Amino acid sequence: MNENNILDWSQLAKCPESPGVYAWYFRPELTDHDIENLISNLKKDESKSKKLIEDFLNERIFKYFKQKQYQVEISGQLKARYQGKMEHIQEPSSGLIERVQENPQRLLTIRTLLERSTPLFASPLYVGMSKNLKTRINQHCNFIKQLRDKSSNSFLRIQQDFVLTEEEKSFAERVVDRELPPSRLFIAYQVVEPTEENVYVDLENIINRIYYPTFGRN
Repeated sequence: MNENNILDWSQLAKCPESPGVYAWYFRPELTDHDIENLISNLKKDESKSKKLIEDFLNERIFKYFKQKQYQVEISGQLKARYQGKMEHIQEPSSGLIERVQENPQRLLTIRTLLERSTPLFASPLYVGMSKNLKTRINQHCNFIKQLRDKSSNSFLRIQQDFVLTEEEKSFAERVVDRELPPSRLFIAYQVVEPTEENVYVDLENIINRIYYPTFGRN
């Protein structure tokens, strides 16, 4: 993908006023402070090292990408019927934990590689489309800001002024609920030449169904 089609949170105003599709991504962040604290805690109590590493990886990386619950129903001919919610169990592998336990400094390399992995290897958080990419992205951005700061007057006004779908509102709500730092969010977009058929609608439909965005509901 052309790097000009990738915009960090601070660059979103550069999004073109054109029809097209867009995808939101998130870069997890492992700071020097985070890693140093973990290494210090590992030295203090080696007996709890696996639990400390597991909690660290879950809190700093995995929790952001946890899927929402599935509503499931199981039935069969002449069989009992079952229904309920299933929780996404997301946890670091034992192998990863053991490798970090043997050499915590490898987290520094992991941190660098994670920075480079998006969007090349990343699943999108959300995929959408619009006849005006700049307007839609600004709406996403402003709604996320207002949800993070629910100052009554501005929050009520933004809810009334924004023409967002339930899916788009859900995306912003999940960003805020999971405490994703907006500065780590970015978008990739593809401009689609205007046509009477509005082909960008079809492109968005297909992308959602082959990549299954983490925060998507389409």
